[in-house]
Amino acid sequence: MRILVADDKPDLSNLVRIYMEKEGWEVIVGNDGKVALEIFQSTKVDLCIFDIMMPGLDGFSLVQKIRKTSNVPIIILTAKTMNQDIVLGLDLGADDYICKPFNSLELVSRVKAQLRRSYTFSGCRKILKFGDIEINTEKCQVFINEKDCELTATEYKILIILVNSPDHIFTKNQLYNEVFGEFNFKDENTITVHISRLREKLMDSSRQPRYIQTIRGLGYKINEQ
Repeated sequence: MRILVADDKPDLSNLVRIYMEKEGWEVIVGNDGKVALEIFQSTKVDLCIFDIMMPGLDGFSLVQKIRKTSNVPIIILTAKTMNQDIVLGLDLGADDYICKPFNSLELVSRVKAQLRRSYTFSGCRKILKFGDIEINTEKCQVFINEKDCELTATEYKILIILVNSPDHIFTKNQLYNEVFGEFNFKDENTITVHISRLREKLMDSSRQPRYIQTIRGLGYKINEQ
């Protein structure tokens, strides 16, 4: 696996490189957003870790540009107190975030969760149809009314979990654990943002949902079609 790290602070990017290389992953470092984008466009990358505050091209803009062409997993680095940055980063298409200063074990765990990109589900058909949604589980493609619906890895995982158990209510805790393999109550907002983005891409409405329904005080379910 090849990981792209973008941060303008050499000490931090080198620290991340050490953690990643200990796991046997190849690491490429860009010292600002523009360099990182050039690397991404010319090199096959399996996962990205981007700082938010960078010269030239900030992390938010970098996520936006990459999401125009790729669904590669993206983790953003942010300060603990900057909740608005977390929400914005996830809303722009990032899959997860790490708060600085971060714990090395947590960083490695979250990277492993994102690299777990096998979407083979036991008993799953290759083609799943759910209303106007069609899912090719072999190619990890989603179509709405036969039009390609580009989901991030996290959005895809959430959709598959819901579709495989229609009318089953999943708490945010359960969804986070299924997708990332762990849960922290600070991360409830992560699932909320991903659900919002997923609804938008499925052309669903939170007020009058055809697909994903919010069960107040409990969680989410996808309506039986």
